[in-house]
Amino acid sequence: MKKRTLLKDQRGAVLAEFVVALVPLLTTFFCLVQLGKLYTANLALKHAAMCAARAAVVIEKPSNMNPGATGDRNEIELAAYAGLGDFYTNGGFSSVSVKVTPPSGDPHGLVTVDVTATYDCDVPLGGRITCFAGGGSKTKTESASLPLQGAQYKEEK
Repeated sequence: MKKRTLLKDQRGAVLAEFVVALVPLLTTFFCLVQLGKLYTANLALKHAAMCAARAAVVIEKPSNMNPGATGDRNEIELAAYAGLGDFYTNGGFSSVSVKVTPPSGDPHGLVTVDVTATYDCDVPLGGRITCFAGGGSKTKTESASLPLQGAQYKEEK
């Protein structure tokens, strides 16, 4: 019977090499998953800004030029939330705010909507590395502008 020495014993070397190679591979995979989710959240935020702008061009009134009842300003925020879809209902965004800038007196001026949202990075290990500078979350603002679509009416006295 041959006697094995510790220097020549190579049992378990493949397992050790596998662990050394697996950790960076999994870290890279989780970071790519988190980046994909961040990119998808960014697209959802752009879509929410466009939906809110489309609602705002119908609802917003430029300084008494459109005195009819066209809607409530809360409906602009609801349009932004609807544009976020699953990212809002399933908790991808922790906070969402909508800011509407109406045109000043121009009946066909641009209505600008800014939607700001904070996305919580939730992928294990990938979120910590990818969103490290933001403390586990990223805040992003998207803007959309469309010309005002409200009709001009004159008030009858």
